[in-house]
Amino acid sequence: MNKLQLSCSIIIMAFLMIAMMNCNNSNIENEPTVALTDTVQMDISEDAASEIPTDEDFDFPTIQPTDESGRDPSLQRAISDLKRIVNEKKLSELMGYIDENIQVSFGSEGGKKDFMELWKLNSTESKSSEVWQEIHDVLELGGTFDGNDRFYVPYIFSTFPEQYDPFEFCAITGEAVRMRDQPSLEGKVIAALSYEIVKYLDASAETETINGEKHQWMKVMRANDQEGYIYGKYVRSPIDYRMGLEKKKGAWKIIFFVAGD
Repeated sequence: MNKLQLSCSIIIMAFLMIAMMNCNNSNIENEPTVALTDTVQMDISEDAASEIPTDEDFDFPTIQPTDESGRDPSLQRAISDLKRIVNEKKLSELMGYIDENIQVSFGSEGGKKDFMELWKLNSTESKSSEVWQEIHDVLELGGTFDGNDRFYVPYIFSTFPEQYDPFEFCAITGEAVRMRDQPSLEGKVIAALSYEIVKYLDASAETETINGEKHQWMKVMRANDQEGYIYGKYVRSPIDYRMGLEKKKGAWKIIFFVAGD
């Protein structure tokens, strides 16, 4: 083999190796990625993304997430501490944040005793009380200030547009949340919603536990009249549970934790 033939062989082999490397990289990039929430990020392969219909030409009403807690470092510390307490289900520490006159409903005088009774915290089964998940859910969403010494969570409660009846409408609290044609993770994905205001139609009897959290599936209707099911973790009404915190003598206290109107 002369020098010219040898050079040609080397060039051909180099091209073949580059082509094989590009093919392998392409396969790796198209591998699906699985996460733990029912959002479009559960599978971000190109094929999966192409299966979700888009409505780029439709102007959906939205309510963007807001969290002003960073304005006050003492509030940030209190919220961080409350999240820890809720995760660990430390009842005695939670009660340290409860105001003596906390409002727990619109039909009772309130106070710590009513709070304990309402959430069944007086029994040995206090760790199974639904209060832990409810407080967790509102704190995770962030909120807004009312003046300098009051803070409301979640932001859905304090920033929901007045033109939408809170008994009929609710908001999606995530980005690219999957809407399905059935109340199940097995349902076909028919849309991906980001912070949209939607009309509440019904709460499905079907519940599902995802990443340790149990929620109902909610049937909703978008502004373009499309109907479908959203996992309840990502649907919030302004009259769902909300919390008010007030700074008293330098310490943040929970002054109300109520639902309804």
